[in-house]
Amino acid sequence: MKNATILGLIIAGAAALTVACGTEAESVDAAVVQVDSGAVRGSVATEHRVFQGIPYAAAPTGDFRWASPRPVPRWAGIRDAAVPGPACPQILQNPLSVASENEDCLYLNVTAPTAARRSPVLVYIHGGDNIFGTGSIYDATRLATKGDAVVVTMNYRLGVLGYLAHSDGLSGDYGMQDQRAALRWVRDNIAAFGGDPGNVTLFGQSGGGYATCAHLVSDESVGLFHRAIMQSSPCLNLRPGSPEPAGSGPEQPRDRQAAQRQGFAIADRMRCPATAGALNCLRHKDVAELIEVTAEERFASVVDGADHAFVDGKFARVPVLLGINKDEERFRAFAIELQNGHPLTLQEYREQLTQLFGDRADRVAAQYPCDGVNCSAALGDSMTDYAWARPAGDTFAALAHHTPTYAYEFADRDAPWFASATGQQFPSPSFDVGAYHIAELPYLFDVAYSQPLPELSRDLSDQMIAYWSRFAHTGDPNAVGAPPWPKFDGTAKYVQSLAPNTISRVDFDAEHRTWFWRSFD
Repeated sequence: MKNATILGLIIAGAAALTVACGTEAESVDAAVVQVDSGAVRGSVATEHRVFQGIPYAAAPTGDFRWASPRPVPRWAGIRDAAVPGPACPQILQNPLSVASENEDCLYLNVTAPTAARRSPVLVYIHGGDNIFGTGSIYDATRLATKGDAVVVTMNYRLGVLGYLAHSDGLSGDYGMQDQRAALRWVRDNIAAFGGDPGNVTLFGQSGGGYATCAHLVSDESVGLFHRAIMQSSPCLNLRPGSPEPAGSGPEQPRDRQAAQRQGFAIADRMRCPATAGALNCLRHKDVAELIEVTAEERFASVVDGADHAFVDGKFARVPVLLGINKDEERFRAFAIELQNGHPLTLQEYREQLTQLFGDRADRVAAQYPCDGVNCSAALGDSMTDYAWARPAGDTFAALAHHTPTYAYEFADRDAPWFASATGQQFPSPSFDVGAYHIAELPYLFDVAYSQPLPELSRDLSDQMIAYWSRFAHTGDPNAVGAPPWPKFDGTAKYVQSLAPNTISRVDFDAEHRTWFWRSFD
């Protein structure tokens, strides 16, 4: 009996020691995760863990510039994942861009609730006209913790390095290949962070949203995601032969011939051969020269026949949630003000309309009148309705015909403006820019470039996070206690309006005069 008692005490003591050591191990292990290429150490807070700067593909440098992404070499020991990886090469041009010439830039970031267990995964593709931006500026803490979801942001090759097409072996879709490689990394590794690789929502804004459209019609992307969210990125292009205002979505997928025409012109400016030898010549050019020479270019993924694919239902028929902002192009009207150095005059407004719409400018001016005071707002509204609302309505209808579709309009007219940076005041527009392009992003992420959300907008932010994350969980944004969000019914009429205290259906057709733009057909 005495021996049994002693043995029992030893066992109990060993168990207590195991529990104590196990608790300590769990505390340490929370910051260390094993992925395919090795172990990474992130940072741990009470409700979430963050891992930054994890390589998902090898550096696309030297002979691997303009090559498909390659596997990451394994590393020994524990890799620090407390700081972001370098941004992909770009020129500093606005609050969302980061000056960089570092081609070793294929990194991603993971934010996960500490209690994540097979939680849904949201993979975000940042916007930026495919020429600027980086995943690390989008702090996903609120989205992850409030939405009980694992959130991944990524870098991908931009501009000339990501989208150059040429007959000498340049496909023009390297940025898209990088995004696909990141999705494969998620499939293979996200379970280690508490995510469910069988429930991945791909989402993006502007250029990142158009990339999501491209993945929907790409056979190579099938199975890598199970739902899709497109913000400010109508998947359907404008009608062939129609006028194309600046800002009408050059990030949209383009066909190979158009991409190669651009590539031939760029090779010529870089003093490289027009045919054979162009790739080798371009690979030996300095990265700073490449991005400087192409600073004024606009780039897009290469996808032949994307419009027909959506209309014909030849895309991944996963549930989709998509929409635009109510005043998208008022942001571009503000940019024109900055360029001119003053608010648009009536004469300048008419000149802009003529440049954009040719002999139909008078009809547009009659529909969007300017009294000499509100010309910037009138120009922004005309471009919003033509370049965004019209193709958005077409996209809603095309997708809804084949798959569950939830359409929205972000309509907070008091969305915060840009914060001042480095002690300098960011210029303010002379007119109400309303729910401008990119205005919805601070409602989903914490972003340093934005002023704080107004008091009334915080509840809207919480509701948008709830909608987005509920959609990631189930493929349906609706939940008990939330304003109901009906599926789009196949017409270009009613969508969910997202505004403080007024989340409800809105007549999208009437609000954006899509009937007027259809009359141009």
